[in-house]
Amino acid sequence: MTDMEPGTLDRYAVLRSYEPRDVQVKESSDSAHLGQRNSDDRSTRSVITHLDAAGLGIIGRVLSVVYGTWHGTPATLVSLQFRFRSRAGSLRFRTSEIAVTFDKASILDSGDDNAALAVPPAVVSLYPKALDGGEGGCSIKGSYWLKKNQNFANEVYWKIHENSAETSGLPDEVGLCVVVTNRGPFLGVVEAEATLKLAPKARFSFRNLPWSKDDPLLFDGKTAKGPQMEQTRFDTLTDEQWAKWIAMLHGRLSVPPSMKSEDTLMDTSSGTSSTEQTGRADLVYRVRGIPADWSEDKLVLELAALFSLQANQLSLLTFARSAFAHRSREAAVAVVSFLSRPPRVLVPEGRQWSFSIPGASSGQGVAIATLVLDRNFEGLTPLGRISPTSTLFYADIIAVPGVGGHAYGSFKDRGRSYMWLQDSLPVDLRLSESKLARVLIYGYDSHLSESQSFQNLWDLGGKLQATIRESRSAIIRMSRGNERDRHVLNCIAGVVFFGVPNKGMNITSLIPMVGHQPNRPLLDSISSDSELLGEQSVAFQHAVSRMTRGLPIFSIYEMVLSPTAVQEGSKWRMAGTPAMLVDRDSATHGRPLDSESRFVLGLNRNHSDLVKFERNCDDYELVLAFLKEILTGYLARTADGG
Repeated sequence: MTDMEPGTLDRYAVLRSYEPRDVQVKESSDSAHLGQRNSDDRSTRSVITHLDAAGLGIIGRVLSVVYGTWHGTPATLVSLQFRFRSRAGSLRFRTSEIAVTFDKASILDSGDDNAALAVPPAVVSLYPKALDGGEGGCSIKGSYWLKKNQNFANEVYWKIHENSAETSGLPDEVGLCVVVTNRGPFLGVVEAEATLKLAPKARFSFRNLPWSKDDPLLFDGKTAKGPQMEQTRFDTLTDEQWAKWIAMLHGRLSVPPSMKSEDTLMDTSSGTSSTEQTGRADLVYRVRGIPADWSEDKLVLELAALFSLQANQLSLLTFARSAFAHRSREAAVAVVSFLSRPPRVLVPEGRQWSFSIPGASSGQGVAIATLVLDRNFEGLTPLGRISPTSTLFYADIIAVPGVGGHAYGSFKDRGRSYMWLQDSLPVDLRLSESKLARVLIYGYDSHLSESQSFQNLWDLGGKLQATIRESRSAIIRMSRGNERDRHVLNCIAGVVFFGVPNKGMNITSLIPMVGHQPNRPLLDSISSDSELLGEQSVAFQHAVSRMTRGLPIFSIYEMVLSPTAVQEGSKWRMAGTPAMLVDRDSATHGRPLDSESRFVLGLNRNHSDLVKFERNCDDYELVLAFLKEILTGYLARTADGG
């Protein structure tokens, strides 16, 4: 056996486990185990035991193993093929049942460092679920099994029946797919059973294990097999796309189907995309009202108990001091997601949900906390995993999305769970364990479709100004009136503009969405011929000129055309003809100093993707350098008393 890192599987053993299993079935009452036990799960036999049963058999093959995501969670797509070897007439197979059970690899049960991070694999999707007249005219029904006292499925099974009007038995081959979420190596045990009906009351069932507990399928999260699907966001696949995928694997399509999903506009009510209304697992929820004496573990346990989940079914993305902890009982704010679909109570459309947490020890049912969950993220939300007791922040980085954008979703990597403002920036801007930068996002309701709001840009800006002023009241509490605003202004270290339409943007495709709604003036105010933007430009430069310190401004502009808005049924999607939304001149217009090349950066991205960085992305490193230059310069100036 080759040397391996702790908690990993031998890649060659993984590949061997994908080899076809040409096993003959044996009568169920005398089913035999296949081969010897490989107790370490690191290796597996490549020799298959043949059991004689009148020449009948089932051949199991792994056609493809693809790694991707399911609502942002790491997932594995396993595509299997089963070929039924039987005879004509009464010796044909009438029915079959295929079951696949997944479990953690036992190498993680030995106390290594990866054990604490491992989450049991969970079946989240399968294909086909219900198919009549499909493969060879048979019917196929798929379903899930849950272990006792377990809230997630770890087993999938299919029942296959010959067409009652046919006498040809089961088809020669059947293709089946299953998607499993996983965090760490896992294994799969496959069981196949087929039934003969020799007479009206004479049935004989045959059973065997193509991949047994002693000789399972092995998955390490990196060793793929066979054709690779172009779309690895498995939650976006439709039944039609699944059918094309199966057909391609079986040689009935020459090339893999294109399975790209389209971007969607923000939902008209809550700022989430319209595809998120059916309980997707990549939804994130903000949790407010967390008491001062609650730790991260305490919050996770309370949420798990509240929604009848296991703690490992929750993912804590953010746990940080509230922006308003100085004036309220709320000490911390969290951001969470669910590794499977969210609890039903959180799926219906709604702006927020409140839950009272009763006292555990008193038994009186007296609420000790009222947790408020929402998806709109309006106002200020701190990001990162920072102790709520931390108060030594040397800077606040406040990210503000554009009109119609979502405070969290606008900055999240498309199709993945990574969010650079949350997962990277707080750590990358840390000067020491006691000197931290606080990263916050600011959300505001400015959805375009079906809006009854008549707010304008001045209104939106005024609310942001008031929010920042209140969040920093501990610093400016001695000031009065307009002095507070001057204090806030002088505390600004610098600005980074991402595709900000200083001279307006292309709104042609958005006009039909808004029509004659009350928010039409808001949309018109960001058009390329907006008078309001001209007034704001003058006001902005006047305000900056009054600052006691210089204000560095970096401008980032797009260099890829963006999809435009198009209506599909009752929904609007960003799937129309690509166009330039904010040109370079508009995105970089400002003071003459700001047009110098060192303050301007073009990224080969469209308008929406300007702030959607991937993990370990070069573009992120460039933006990080801008932020570090702003902050180090500000700290140097304040240290010198400038």
